[in-house]
Amino acid sequence: MLNSIYKDYCLPLELYIRLKKSMGHFESKKNLEEVNKFVEDLPHKLRVEVSLYIYEQRYQKIRFFNNRNVSFILWMSPLLKPSYYSDNQYIFLENEGVNEIFFLVSGKASFVLPRFNNLKYININVGSHFGMIDIVGSC
Repeated sequence: MLNSIYKDYCLPLELYIRLKKSMGHFESKKNLEEVNKFVEDLPHKLRVEVSLYIYEQRYQKIRFFNNRNVSFILWMSPLLKPSYYSDNQYIFLENEGVNEIFFLVSGKASFVLPRFNNLKYININVGSHFGMIDIVGSC
């Protein structure tokens, strides 16, 4: 369908690429929900053993999970929901109520000052977390 729209309506290549990435993200998200359901229905010992392999890609890149108990990691892993953000897109704004923790597993992110032409004042590295934890930590 996307290829047809691209050709029929002469979408710019850059827009087509962004759409393709976004659609791939949503498809993988759907598959992820099916995997989570499958794992959830397994007997406990099998669930633990299988989860260590299935969720490894999620928790290996995130420093927050280093030296954590396996039970904690396996409890948290299905709760992690991948999100895709395009270049120069805000994840949240200064005055928004942030009620999530974000884990950066690829790409780049920064805290910026919009009123100063998006001046970067903190770079976030792959493996780092930000969001709700920053608000709680600053109180």
